[in-house]
Amino acid sequence: MTVEKRSKNGAICRYSNEEACISCKFNKECTKSKDGVRRIERDMSNDKIREEAREKAKSAEGREILRLRKSIPEPVWGNIKTQDGFTQMHYRGIEKASLEFMLHCLIQNIRKLLKVYFKSKSYQDVIHNELGGYCKVA
Repeated sequence: MTVEKRSKNGAICRYSNEEACISCKFNKECTKSKDGVRRIERDMSNDKIREEAREKAKSAEGREILRLRKSIPEPVWGNIKTQDGFTQMHYRGIEKASLEFMLHCLIQNIRKLLKVYFKSKSYQDVIHNELGGYCKVA
């Protein structure tokens, strides 16, 4: 969707997606506008869902959840998006898309293991000396 208008105080936003509306086969049923583009207005200042989320985030439990979210899943999603260029699925269907996502997760976990391996001399010693590793680290 493209944002058409947003007031400075955040009171009302208008959304429309002209390209999608023009090519949609349900256009006549969805909108009554003369140009065939559906426009949606939202009152951002009196939105109950936003208010509830804001209150929940202000609580002690909400702050703890947000703190953990910033340190655990969000960096992973950022790495997958920026380093792997993963912004959308390339395969269709739940089974194939799940396999594609699992591949990205596997790559992320390998990155984590390599990071721990190369930053920790004690971890390298355990792998090479105690477990009988095959390669030597410089």
